[in-house]
Amino acid sequence: MVMEANTPKNCQQTAIRLIPEDWEVKNLAEIIIAGPKNGYSGRSGRDARGTPTLRLTATSSGYLILNDETVKRLDEIINPSSELFLQPGDVLIQRSNTYELVGTTAIFDGSPRTYIYPDLMMRLRFEDQSTAHWFWRYANSFSGRRFFLSVAAGSTGSMPKISGAKLRGMTIPFPPLPEQKAIAQSLSDIDALITECDRLITKKRNNKQGTMEQLLTGKKRLPGFGKVQGYKQTEIGMIPDDWNLLDIADIVENNRVPSGIYKEKTLYGKGIKIIKLSDVFSLDYFDPAKAKRVVINGNELLSYRVRVGDIFIALASVKLEGVGKVMLVTELDEETAYDHNVALIRANEVIDAKFLFYMLKSNLVRREISKLSTQVGTTFLKSSTILKFKLPVPAVKVEQASIATVLSDMDTEIAGLEQKRDKYKAIKQGMMQELLTGKTRLISSS
Repeated sequence: MVMEANTPKNCQQTAIRLIPEDWEVKNLAEIIIAGPKNGYSGRSGRDARGTPTLRLTATSSGYLILNDETVKRLDEIINPSSELFLQPGDVLIQRSNTYELVGTTAIFDGSPRTYIYPDLMMRLRFEDQSTAHWFWRYANSFSGRRFFLSVAAGSTGSMPKISGAKLRGMTIPFPPLPEQKAIAQSLSDIDALITECDRLITKKRNNKQGTMEQLLTGKKRLPGFGKVQGYKQTEIGMIPDDWNLLDIADIVENNRVPSGIYKEKTLYGKGIKIIKLSDVFSLDYFDPAKAKRVVINGNELLSYRVRVGDIFIALASVKLEGVGKVMLVTELDEETAYDHNVALIRANEVIDAKFLFYMLKSNLVRREISKLSTQVGTTFLKSSTILKFKLPVPAVKVEQASIATVLSDMDTEIAGLEQKRDKYKAIKQGMMQELLTGKTRLISSS
């Protein structure tokens, strides 16, 4: 197949848009053989052993995900002949959810008569699976999302809803079946590339986590270090004889982990750049281009100035996994300060800053954070608590730096794969916009 751009002479103007002259405009009701049908509204239980049913989260990504978190069991066993059981090619639509998720559509390609689906979903069944796949793609495109949001906006109640009647009236540009198959195949091919990138990213992250666990505890030594292998017992377990067990207070500047400056919301939007809690939550490495700005004076900047090599740690989070999250500053493009919801960890001459960064991401430290954080709705971590964390540290700074380099190289490899995946995702979005509207055609190269 090759792609070919449409020209005005082979297009027709319709009530919804300009489409290819060999496409049709149809209502959804004309292309389905069953549905929309709401799902099961009965009860499920924590220890239920009945029929497996999907949770709403199973389709929230636009793909069907089946695992222990997205599938639950009912309190009863549904009759195997029930129409609630899914068949390959069935399309599921979230009929009620937040505006971000209502109308999210996924296709079921699993084993027949294994799962049923919940009442907050509607099921569509098509005569041809190529049409099912084509509609699934269209429903999650910009045009499909716009339709779902428009009909959900007029619903009553606390949550947006899409009725079956409105869904049946959805107007769709409809290509011939061979082109539907070609479009579905092209998008499946790009999906396969994205999936393979995700698989490699997961594998590399798992490898990195295992390597961190080995290197940061001294269980594995890099070439040139630990030639005389020996270990000693400490409060945190066995560590190499030539490593030291140090409090964070011993390895940070001035034995302090200070929090940043508080500023009223009205002062944000101009001034100098500032590191916020949101930066630490979303980034491992500070990105100056994403920083917010705030008005502060010269004396305040002297007290809260950021340097390259600084590490910032989250002091509060609504989720336990968020508190203690760290971010390393590897670049600055101008003067920058830091906010009161984060604390500064600035390495002294005893320790390599990047080694310390990875140590603060280790399971050893995460376990301490989980144990010592204060939970009252929001989870808090005190600076005084951070200073007491005990870390195994190679006595030779060169070994610290070498460990950090190995882990940094692994991060670089993962980041490259993430960039590749994001590029494929951007290509896919462009393909969907072109192929699902007929702006670009798939034609035989023969």
